[in-house]
Amino acid sequence: MGRSARTNDRGIAQLESLATPFGYHVVPVEFAGCLHLKSAVTAVADRLLLMNPAWVSASDFPGCSVLAVDPREPYGANALRLGRSVVYPSQYPLTRDLLVKRGLRVAETDCSELAKAEGAVTCCSLVFDHSLENHPKLRDCGAKARENTRAGRRAGFEEKPE
Repeated sequence: MGRSARTNDRGIAQLESLATPFGYHVVPVEFAGCLHLKSAVTAVADRLLLMNPAWVSASDFPGCSVLAVDPREPYGANALRLGRSVVYPSQYPLTRDLLVKRGLRVAETDCSELAKAEGAVTCCSLVFDHSLENHPKLRDCGAKARENTRAGRRAGFEEKPE
């Protein structure tokens, strides 16, 4: 979880109290230069992060490799991984080329209107893990998650193999 001027220790503690019963551990990560942690870093493959190293430190993510955004596209770190594909804003072609050269399958989408408010692909997405669909507190989300997965398959995205 990002720690910044917008998210303080009290907010982090509140999220931790909500997430702990589900088996999650909240790790605060310092960042600067942007509004959201996902504007600075996102996972694009197993143990591979797309990152703007001017905004967040790679040392906060031990065991992960870093693919730095092209410095001319500082907001280019916000990508959405869906299985073996990456949904990526079309307004960052230089960083997109780095992703493709790394062997990633990239599906571009126009996020130019979202970018005006530092929004991007992760801001408009809810991705569900099917193993949680029968959890008592999440049961109602299961049908919607299945519907979104089918829509993703129709759009050409693949699920990560088990």
